[in-house]
Amino acid sequence: LVGFFDDDYEAQVNQLVADGIAVFHGFQTEPRPYYAATDCVVLPSYHEGLSNVLLEAAAIGRPVITCDSTGCRDTVIDGETGYLIPIKDSEALAAKLKVLFDDAELRQKMGQRARRFAEQKFSLEDVIQAHLEIYKKI
Repeated sequence: LVGFFDDDYEAQVNQLVADGIAVFHGFQTEPRPYYAATDCVVLPSYHEGLSNVLLEAAAIGRPVITCDSTGCRDTVIDGETGYLIPIKDSEALAAKLKVLFDDAELRQKMGQRARRFAEQKFSLEDVIQAHLEIYKKI
């Protein structure tokens, strides 16, 4: 686990660490080594803005599993660059994790597609141009 979490989840995170299920690295100012060490990135968020975590995962070529929620769904092509799961559906999350865990070739292909998707949809030039268009309208 990398990043931060709401205080409401501290006991759960501490239990996962104590049980040996997870390692918690905390907030990192340089996340690239953590992305590079992963096979996929999972963000089961209930609500987000446009998530930098998911954009960074795609940019480094990792498939994503995230919730079909505002902000998150904009960064994933379901079944192509990763998976969108229903909010608060741990069974769907576990099922998609198993699919990717069991299929290294699928993980690699989804990661490659995620990278291309990030380049096409979220290039810096495109983001700047979109902001300029908004400012013109205002």
